Amino acid sequence: MGVLAPDSGQIRLDASDRRLPPSAIANMGVQLVPEERAIFGGLTVEENLRIAALTAPNAWSFDRIYQLFPRLKERRKSAGRTLSGGEQQMLAIARALIRDARIILLDEPFEGLAH
Repeated sequence: MGVLAPDSGQIRLDASDRRLPPSAIANMGVQLVPEERAIFGGLTVEENLRIAALTAPNAWSFDRIYQLFPRLKERRKSAGRTLSGGEQQMLAIARALIRDARIILLDEPFEGLAH
C-alpha cells in the first residue's frame, strides 16, 4: 500500500514499477482491509459506505453491496460500533468493494467471524 518502503524486490501493477504514495496506489484499485477494520463506529453502515465511495471514480451502488451482504442492508441504519465482529468485517470488506477494487489486501480476513 506504500505506507512502508520495501527493503528489496518489486510489486508491479499494470507494469508500473515506480514508488507511489498510498493515495495513488488506492486510486489504481488496490484496497486494504486492515485487521482492526477501521470503520467509523459513530457512523451508520450506510454512512461508512458513502464515505468510502466519495472519491471512487466507479463506485458500486448500495444495491450491489447489499446483494453481496444482505445483513448489511438489514443493519444499514445501525452505528458501526453496534455491529457484531462479523458484521464489522463485512462492512470493512464492503468499503473496499464499493470503491470498485481490482485487488483487495485482507489482513486477518476471518477475524471476528463465527465458525
